[in-house]
Amino acid sequence: MSTTEIINKPIALKLRVLQVARLAIASIVRFFCRLYYGNEGEKIPPITDEILKLPAIEVAKKIRNKAITSVEVLETCIARIKDVNSALNCFVEDRFELALKEAKEADELIRSGSKTADQWESHNHIHGRTNNPYNTTRIVGGSSGGEGSIQAAAASIFGIGSDIGGSIRMPCYFNGIFGHKPSKYIISGTNASKLRLDEPVDIKKVNFFYQFSNDVPMTDPVDPDIIAAMKKVVEFIKVQHKIDAEEKRIPLQKSMAIWMAMMSSNTKFGELIMEKYTKGNCLKEIVKNAFGLSGNTLIALFTALYGAGDIGEQKMNHFVKLRQDLVNTFTEMLGDNGVFLFPSHPTPALYHNEALFRPFNFSYTALINLLGMPSTSVPLGLGSEGLPIGIQVVANYDQDRLCLAVAEELDRAFGGWVEPQNSVVPTTT
Repeated sequence: MSTTEIINKPIALKLRVLQVARLAIASIVRFFCRLYYGNEGEKIPPITDEILKLPAIEVAKKIRNKAITSVEVLETCIARIKDVNSALNCFVEDRFELALKEAKEADELIRSGSKTADQWESHNHIHGRTNNPYNTTRIVGGSSGGEGSIQAAAASIFGIGSDIGGSIRMPCYFNGIFGHKPSKYIISGTNASKLRLDEPVDIKKVNFFYQFSNDVPMTDPVDPDIIAAMKKVVEFIKVQHKIDAEEKRIPLQKSMAIWMAMMSSNTKFGELIMEKYTKGNCLKEIVKNAFGLSGNTLIALFTALYGAGDIGEQKMNHFVKLRQDLVNTFTEMLGDNGVFLFPSHPTPALYHNEALFRPFNFSYTALINLLGMPSTSVPLGLGSEGLPIGIQVVANYDQDRLCLAVAEELDRAFGGWVEPQNSVVPTTT
């Protein structure tokens, strides 16, 4: 027998004695607690509202679908708090009035219009319509239309935004300012060092490519002013830098269909806009939209239609292949020192509400989102209607510095932003 075992025996015996004593004391305490408190305690009222039994994710879905309101949910919770708190004392300080005010504001936001940044006219039922500083009867684009408008009017010097289909570049284009969509996976900054923005760019060593149209069905033809502006850029590059830009005719007709398929397959975006749609009521909502009676945009509805109709694995694989073919085409063409000049949009800023009847014109910016490549919207002055026109400059992945360098060169050559003068203000009667 070891010395350790001899020492441990008395300790083990003491622990057993202490355990017996502890259990005896605990039993006595339990006896007196039962005498003092009783067996049942105070009963809380039964749950009478089914909302309180739903998972939070289901409640959120019902709020988004307008089956219930945030105010209704909060009022139900407040009533329940008042029912149970006297027994539970789990709620020590309330802010019911302020919370109800915030819930009401949340409901107003849900009713206000574009919920998923899927509309390229900035208009909602709370704040109204945002106007173009060059002609207030025209749109500013979206979803960051207010940002574009206020900067074009020289009331702000800088802004940030997000861009899943052109929400930075379209407002910049319509309002005649510069805007950049970075390469994919750069935000939130962990890959920013790949951009090498501090490295100088020699424009004379850049390869230039351009294309006038994407030929996507149901889009407007490219405005003559935009084509003329692109030709001036090509001529400037030739004269100033001795570079012959190469015109391309890349088949892009299916790019919009591919973009919509990719968006409908994205669970976070697709589920959000498809959660209340079947194929049948998508079609019904599209008809209602034509008469201004739908609370959703055509782009959201067509994207939902893709998902609600379940395009199937085989067809989705086909779209994935088409996308990869496009990526390969652009990657091979651009290399590490090429830029692609392309319209930002086929027309200057439309009149308010016109965008409802031209829903796929944003395919020019959506193409670049599909590729995931960087693109800078560059203003090229005003067209014949006194509205901004311009192009976008696209480069290969992580070659954002090429887009920005070419944009700076075109700014010097064509003047960039033009101060709005004598904007047309619509009259009211």
